[in-house]
Amino acid sequence: MLGGIVIQRKRFTALEFLASGLLSLGLAVFTLADVSVQPRYSVTGVVLIVGALCADAAIGNVQEKTMKGSNVHAAEMIHKSYSMGSVLVLLVCVLHGELLPALDVCSENGWVDTAGPILLFSVCGYLGVNVVLELVQTFGALTTVTVTTLRKAVSMIVSFVLFPKPFAMGYVWGGFVILGGIATNFYAKQQKKKKAATENLLPTHTAQPSTLAKRASMLLSSSGASSTSYNQPSGVAGSSSGTAII
Repeated sequence: MLGGIVIQRKRFTALEFLASGLLSLGLAVFTLADVSVQPRYSVTGVVLIVGALCADAAIGNVQEKTMKGSNVHAAEMIHKSYSMGSVLVLLVCVLHGELLPALDVCSENGWVDTAGPILLFSVCGYLGVNVVLELVQTFGALTTVTVTTLRKAVSMIVSFVLFPKPFAMGYVWGGFVILGGIATNFYAKQQKKKKAATENLLPTHTAQPSTLAKRASMLLSSSGASSTSYNQPSGVAGSSSGTAII
């Protein structure tokens, strides 16, 4: 939301600010509950998470502005973004000496068993990014972030089923807060649609006085023209009759 205000100069209603705050608070409660169950704290991790959040706030709005302003398709956006990212990741792997050990692991354990899951993960990621960019282009960055936040919450819930872990009531309260944020966002969207529909009807009503004035001026001009055309034949007839008398 802050990225939309700074980058795209968007304006949001109070309900949308409330929905964004509830979603952020819900995820914070989830994180605090996770820390209380499994206490692991790292300053580097916090800095990286904050940086990732700032980049995530900017990239969605930049993508929306680029796709809508320059009429760029989602496939082209993915190609340009990830081709540059792949080159940067490759350079980092080479500079840190991680590329050759990774290739050795793949050759030792079999390319099918190691590269196969990596390829499957890449295909799933590509499909997911396509869906996200279509959401950005169709509904905007704020709605897309709301959907991805809900996906993260669902992933956390599913992780409890697939990978049992210690439970805390903070997960429940965080889930309720996230649901409240989603409901508030949905209500805000409905109110925006109603307001837009009302504003679309207003020009027709406000245009009526001007339309009536135009019609009145047209009637006056037509009546003036008819009176002129009515007086003219009499003059002509008079002159002709006078000529006849002479």
